[in-house]
Amino acid sequence: MRSSWFNLLSVRCIVLLLLSATQVVSFMQTLAHFTECSALLQFKDSFLIDSSASKDTYAYPKVASWTPGGGHQKQSKCCLWDGVECDEESGHVIGLELSIGCLYGFINSTRSLF
Repeated sequence: MRSSWFNLLSVRCIVLLLLSATQVVSFMQTLAHFTECSALLQFKDSFLIDSSASKDTYAYPKVASWTPGGGHQKQSKCCLWDGVECDEESGHVIGLELSIGCLYGFINSTRSLF
């Protein structure tokens, strides 16, 4: 009788540990996405949005959709921002496509973004 109670208690402890580990991993992923979105917002702020910067008739300010949104959950949605490409499995930002995006300025390679 005691051994079955002990086994049940052990199984419950293992399940709780696994659930806790899952929560930690989820939190770390959210934190990484938050950091990536924050870096993209800093990148956006280093440019001017100028419609006359492009002569293309299809040009539009892609980064206009890049807004903080508030809170970790909303901010981690930067994969939905126009011109941002994310890995489908990890959700991490893997590319930017900002051509004809009405951006004006220079990329400073000494910034902490790179």
